[in-house]
Amino acid sequence: MKKLESYEQSNSGTSDLPYGSFKNESSAGSQDGTEIKAEHMQDLYYALYQILQQAGVQPNGSLENGSTSKQFLSALGNIAPLLWAATSTYKKNRIAINVYNNVINVYQSLQDDNSATLSNTDYWKLIAKISAAGVFSNVTLNSPVLTGTPVAPTAAAGTNNTQIASTAFVKTAFKNFIKITSGFVSNGGTISPPSGFTMNDLAGFLPSIERVHYSGDVDGNDSTYCTYSINSSNITVTVYSSEQRAAARANYIAIWIKS
Repeated sequence: MKKLESYEQSNSGTSDLPYGSFKNESSAGSQDGTEIKAEHMQDLYYALYQILQQAGVQPNGSLENGSTSKQFLSALGNIAPLLWAATSTYKKNRIAINVYNNVINVYQSLQDDNSATLSNTDYWKLIAKISAAGVFSNVTLNSPVLTGTPVAPTAAAGTNNTQIASTAFVKTAFKNFIKITSGFVSNGGTISPPSGFTMNDLAGFLPSIERVHYSGDVDGNDSTYCTYSINSSNITVTVYSSEQRAAARANYIAIWIKS
């Protein structure tokens, strides 16, 4: 486009109007103002036509107005994402933006000559929501391949839904989900569930004789055994020898898994 100051009888550029400006006549008929010539209008109109050309549309022959006839605005909306307008027409795959309840909604046009409302899913697809916190949602991806180190919010402990589980959540969940305890008890000793678990969480238990103190003669009349019983609040282990001279002891290992 030509600079305005390049036309005859125009004002030179200023800080406010760096490319010059048109000049009015000092008085009617003085002919000292800037003349409107064909090249002036051609320069102006073809600057506007280029927007339509970039949008792939032809002038429709109607005068632009402020209500229903907005071909220039429609052309802008088909070049770059703009706020959606009910009076604009969009081509297929063009993007429109709508702001509702402080959330930016990004839509993709599914049809050519699209003047439908955004709620019409045959014509518009909601592809993203941008909240004030900058969180994106409503983006449907089919088996995306991620690279680098993708991150996700860590769900609260005990979460049981389709939310993505981070490694931090899995580690905490596993630690809180399964517990293995071991040790030894004397004859008739009891074992209680670890903190956070109940007897309903007992998945496995195995005792074995750890130590027996014999006295007298051990022969065919003697017996040694280790048994256990599961009670409502604990496990009782009994380890015994008929020739023992002191309390026997048993090792054990217990596996607890939250139900």
